[in-house]
Amino acid sequence: MHEYYTRPLDRSLLLAELAAVCDALSLTSVVDVSVSFGWNSNLPIDQMWKDKIVPVKDLLSFITSSETSGVIQVGKADIFIDAPEFVFTLGHESDAQVNGGSNMVQEFARRWETLGYSPREVQPRA
Repeated sequence: MHEYYTRPLDRSLLLAELAAVCDALSLTSVVDVSVSFGWNSNLPIDQMWKDKIVPVKDLLSFITSSETSGVIQVGKADIFIDAPEFVFTLGHESDAQVNGGSNMVQEFARRWETLGYSPREVQPRA
């Protein structure tokens, strides 16, 4: 299991990574993902971290419509996208994060290195 995060990125780059995740998930035949919102979302605390099943094909529009409606702001709220063996997070500190046992975790770390996003691996706690 590996976990990586990027340096802070602007909103357009975060949305580009979300689109790349949608493409990667589609290639692995993942149909649905669980989405939840956390810190700095405009939800009552008891509605944060509640999973909503969203089809991968609708994920980008679901996030952008959630932003348009004022529930979240990309780069300012935690947005968790959970698929089997792969979790993608748009963090409240304007970073992107991946973790899990899927090969996609390492693929995104390499992608981020190539793009200059300075990926850092989170070391497991002893």
